[in-house]
Amino acid sequence: MIPEHGKINCSECFSDKKLWGENTLITNDGNWCLENNPCAWGSQNPRVLVLGFSKGNKQSINSHNIDNVPYSGFRDRLTEALRVTGLLSNTESVSDKISADERDFAFGSLIRCSISKKDNKTGKFEKSSCNILPSALRNNFSNKIVHNCIKHFLTDLPERLRLIVLLGNSSSYINNLYEIFKEYYPDLIRLNAVSYSNKKLTFVHIAHPSGANGHFNNWLNSEIGKQAEKRKLAIQAIKQA
Repeated sequence: MIPEHGKINCSECFSDKKLWGENTLITNDGNWCLENNPCAWGSQNPRVLVLGFSKGNKQSINSHNIDNVPYSGFRDRLTEALRVTGLLSNTESVSDKISADERDFAFGSLIRCSISKKDNKTGKFEKSSCNILPSALRNNFSNKIVHNCIKHFLTDLPERLRLIVLLGNSSSYINNLYEIFKEYYPDLIRLNAVSYSNKKLTFVHIAHPSGANGHFNNWLNSEIGKQAEKRKLAIQAIKQA
């Protein structure tokens, strides 16, 4: 099953097995940081699982209400994206679905903890997915974290689950993640430029709805161009799933 709504009791990537929220791991080169605060939201037996990459800068885990954490700052944009793909009706929103009582949707991130990368200009660790995604799957540390999370949370999935929606649709991210998932699902095949499937489970990439993604509006609204084509292919794969 998918983890229960709320905090996840996992410290797989940490040698010091402290309590949830009390552990931080920084790489020897000082460029990457992992905070032990894994979470899940929504159904344990969903039809659709929506996954970002990791918690961004605005998804403060210190919120008094943990349901306020996922996709904070861009829920309206994610709602628009799920509506245009047909996964939500015009009267439904992401906020409606982020609930322990939700039946059909589950939400989270590929890396369930919070991962951040040092900005060489400011010297600060940044969690913005758009800045991290280009390098995360090529870096040995973050790549290992991705593998650990997939093994723990994305290999023993409920039969009812048919679709995993992944936020981020750059060609390099899609291609790299496809190769990683294929290690765990050897029968995966590419359906089109933004999706892959093993007939039981379909993975579809959509534009990341973060405000930092300058391609999102083109993906959402344009009728011509690269992002418009990626939207049409995503809708096609979702209908097929």
